[in-house]
Amino acid sequence: MKHSRPWLFQPFTAWIILVTSLFLTVLAWWLTDHYVIHRGRDRFHFQTEEIASAIQRRMVEYQALLYGCLGVFQASDHVSRQEFATYIQNLRLSQYFPGIQGIGYSKVVPPQEKASHIREVRSEGFPAYRLWPMGEREIYTSIIYLEPFTGRNLRAIGYDMFSEPIRREAMERARDTGQLATSGMVTLVQETQVDVQPGFLIYLPNYKKNLPLETVDQRRAALDGFIYSPFRMGDLMKGILRNGISQGIMFEIFDGPQPFRHNLMYDSLPDGILHTLLETRSQFERNISLTFGGKTWTLILLSRPGFLNNGETMQPMVILAGGLLVDMLLFLLVFSLAGREQRAQNLANTMEEEAAQSRCHLQSMLDTFPFPAWIKNKEGRLLAANPVLAHAIGLASPSMIIGKGDLEIWPLEEALLMQTAHQRASQENGQHSFEMTLLHHGTTAPFRVTVTPLLDDHGKLMGTSGFALDHSEVKRLQEALQQASKIAQSTSLANSSFLAAISHQISTPMNSILGMGEVLANSPKLSDKEKTYLEVARRAGETLLAMMQTILDLAKLEAGQLQLDSQAFDLTAESRNAVHVLQEEAKRKGLVLNCRLMPGLPTRIVGDPQRLRHILLHLLNNAIKYTKQGSVTLTVKPEENQKLLFTVADSGCGISPERQVALFQPFGQGTSRFSSSGMGLYVCRQLVNLMGGKMWLESIVDHGTIFRFSVLWPWLAEDPNQIASPIITTSAPKTTKPIAILLVDDREDNRMVVRAFLENTPHRIEQADNGREAVELFLKISFDLILMDLMMPEMDGLEATRLIRSIEKHKNLPPTPIVALTATAVRQDLDNALAAGCNHYLRKPVRRSDLLEAIHSLQNLKEPSPDHHPSVTN
Repeated sequence: MKHSRPWLFQPFTAWIILVTSLFLTVLAWWLTDHYVIHRGRDRFHFQTEEIASAIQRRMVEYQALLYGCLGVFQASDHVSRQEFATYIQNLRLSQYFPGIQGIGYSKVVPPQEKASHIREVRSEGFPAYRLWPMGEREIYTSIIYLEPFTGRNLRAIGYDMFSEPIRREAMERARDTGQLATSGMVTLVQETQVDVQPGFLIYLPNYKKNLPLETVDQRRAALDGFIYSPFRMGDLMKGILRNGISQGIMFEIFDGPQPFRHNLMYDSLPDGILHTLLETRSQFERNISLTFGGKTWTLILLSRPGFLNNGETMQPMVILAGGLLVDMLLFLLVFSLAGREQRAQNLANTMEEEAAQSRCHLQSMLDTFPFPAWIKNKEGRLLAANPVLAHAIGLASPSMIIGKGDLEIWPLEEALLMQTAHQRASQENGQHSFEMTLLHHGTTAPFRVTVTPLLDDHGKLMGTSGFALDHSEVKRLQEALQQASKIAQSTSLANSSFLAAISHQISTPMNSILGMGEVLANSPKLSDKEKTYLEVARRAGETLLAMMQTILDLAKLEAGQLQLDSQAFDLTAESRNAVHVLQEEAKRKGLVLNCRLMPGLPTRIVGDPQRLRHILLHLLNNAIKYTKQGSVTLTVKPEENQKLLFTVADSGCGISPERQVALFQPFGQGTSRFSSSGMGLYVCRQLVNLMGGKMWLESIVDHGTIFRFSVLWPWLAEDPNQIASPIITTSAPKTTKPIAILLVDDREDNRMVVRAFLENTPHRIEQADNGREAVELFLKISFDLILMDLMMPEMDGLEATRLIRSIEKHKNLPPTPIVALTATAVRQDLDNALAAGCNHYLRKPVRRSDLLEAIHSLQNLKEPSPDHHPSVTN
């Protein structure tokens, strides 16, 4: 009705509406902002409690370690150094108790017993032992045991902790109370000039047995020493917080109840939290006091910038911006209608409709997300839902599911998943996620559903909220990663095949080079100088072959194709042979090269002798290379369960801990202890891993290095016929009777090497350029042994071997021994040769001793034909 509400059309009405709507908008913004800050503060409080609890729990564990060690001392009349070391080693401190520097024992030494105490410790194998710092004191204490007895801990032996005031205060408190005592902040004697960290110590008194301990004076009189642990604060916190519980939190730890800068023990930021606060104020802060061992630590914890994510911080601003926009529109509409009653009435009705639409739009903007979202009460019934969720269920409007439970909305399987997530989030007060399939744009798609509990200001559960994110893209990325992995594997296999071909091409000429070198080395006409030159060439050739084998092994490792041989071999001979090969090189440098074979070693074992030889030669060669004087020793020792421990020790320059990190990395340049290719030690460790063992090192700068590796290989009885080996051993050739030999090789230089090896033997040699010619000769002449190259034109060695075996079977002939001569390093090719009918194989470059041993081992498999008259063929 016209003029029914005149006051609505007055100018002050617009201002009232503006002020009111602004108040409501600001109120909505304030409530939302308060809610976001409250949630952030709850999360901050939970995380800081978790940090404090983690520190408290870890310190309780360390205190339990000291009580366990006290039990060892109380259970024995005397705990020796070895017994103490064995007990501490079995605790596996670095594995189960990260952050602890060690566990030691500090003995009380009266002044009148000082000299005898020093003599006693020195007699145990520590000639340089002394009590320090120097000076006369009423009573002395000395660190006599400290495990692990390596690295920084070596610096602490003999130190009198009672001479330093802070340590003394804690030790006196432990002595007088009989309880654990934690010291104040100190700098440990283990510290060097690098990465100096504040530290502290925990002491537990050990009293002599059968003495009264009821009073302070009695406890002082009965004191024998202190079980203690030193801690570097940075290492301790790194071990405690390594699971990421401090993410989003920065904190400092102070020694004492007040956070004075001179008492700062730990700072999670390199530049310090207080320095950061000069520039920006942290959103959440908290102080926590922790007490253990009679000492109080103060933790100052602050949230990092970005502790609240952008979605949380922007939510109040979105509400404020949307509300202000609506408020201004309402104000302009009302103000424009002022002064015109009829038009104001009409516009008022329009304004009311638009206001209602704006409120709906604002509600939609706040409640609607581009993915399914909902809110449930404690009983699991829907209080709110968005249209995306309704569409995913197959309904037109969310109003159709409000007030319903999961079993009324979802199919049984999905309903059970939703109910379980709601219950777990409600009971555990934590986020719960799972995967399920929902409708999305008319088709089903995988979604990741996340359910979170809703709590009031007092932490009481009000219900749960949930949302679902499309997981299709993640699935596609996973499939893409799998495809990329297959491509990478194919590339690695191609590289391996390429390197195998290169290996064959290099081994073939090296057969001639090293073979002719071996022939020349036995010539009586060479001068000493020429023999020296020839030895240099031989070592260079051997080095090239070793490098080629290392490169090929690396390619096989990366392609996952490296396979180990399993054959019987002489462990003693293999170990001594590795030392013998490098004996001249060690003698040239004036070094003593030893081979120690400990009692109880098996004579024969089953494994891969070629890989073992490769590892031993590499470690021994490295040790000789980096040792200027002294000795290099290979030790082989039996262990339990048929394990073998190999040790290569030298008296060289040693390796610093910082440089040891890169030692076993491929192509590493972090230390000079690498071979020239930068991958020798990496390949050695990978080979040991494939053998089911492990490799490690111990080194002290300027004192030497020890490389150790263990393997688990079956031991054989003394009978050498238990397991047949396809590899001919390299023992000295025995007297042989003349036989007829067919030599098949497409390269004249390779044939020349074999002829030269057999020059002074009574055997007769016939030659063939390829497999086809070899078969034709076999049909005409009876041979006692065939030396067959595998890779030849026209007909390769495998096909020729199969044809010969077929001819023998067809004519009922005894099989002729066939030895494959091959430059390949691929195990499959060697297996193919044995499968084709070869009895044995010799890898190129072939050694003369290997060839003669093969002839001797195989000549009795077939008696020489009576029509043969063996003679030497040059």
